[in-house]
Amino acid sequence: MGYKKSETSCKQIIRSAVRVVARQGYAGTSLLDIAQEAGMSKGAVHYHFPTKEALIERVLEVACETVVQRSVETWQQQGSSAHVDSKQIIRQAMEQLWLTRLGRDEDTMVIADLWAQSQHQPSLQPKLTTYYRQAVSKLLDHLAEAAPAMGLRPKMRLEVITRTILGLLDGMMMQALVDEHAISTPDAINALQEVVVSMFEQIEDSPSHIASSDFPPHPLDVEPTPHHVEVGGN
Repeated sequence: MGYKKSETSCKQIIRSAVRVVARQGYAGTSLLDIAQEAGMSKGAVHYHFPTKEALIERVLEVACETVVQRSVETWQQQGSSAHVDSKQIIRQAMEQLWLTRLGRDEDTMVIADLWAQSQHQPSLQPKLTTYYRQAVSKLLDHLAEAAPAMGLRPKMRLEVITRTILGLLDGMMMQALVDEHAISTPDAINALQEVVVSMFEQIEDSPSHIASSDFPPHPLDVEPTPHHVEVGGN
């Protein structure tokens, strides 16, 4: 019973921290702020997380896991039937992924804020590296299954495609955060659709006759070189 209560308290602290960081930013957040949000004493928060840095690292990890899972679910909801227009499926997926980011939900805002903070606090960078690796891996797995079902063949390695999709979404989101008039939603969705579609080619074979050799091996099965996983690099 005590363990479950402690675990529940820990989760409550983390979610409270997500809300506070999303609202006030890392620099404007203290352990006392988080304790008050959670309805606990500062000592109770200290019991689970001795420092602000330790708590924030866990907060970033949870936020990243949530956003990755949400992105995967968005792709899966679109289906991948060869009888459905592949461009329409891609458009619907890009629309949902874009609107999710544009909605400025708490987890997305936490990642954006802590991405900037990681440039000054290197201990956060491994969490962000893991986030991008997981996001790429899960999206890559889905594309490897969905693309042939839609009669599509990638023109380049799927890892490059997935990192490009995520890079476009995150980069456009960063612009929208500082300038809400930077790009309209219809223009953003049209651009995302055209870029993603351009990275595939339609094949005449029925999906059941597509050879596995048409798709490159999973690139994340091999330890990536540093420039593949660098966060915030050029």
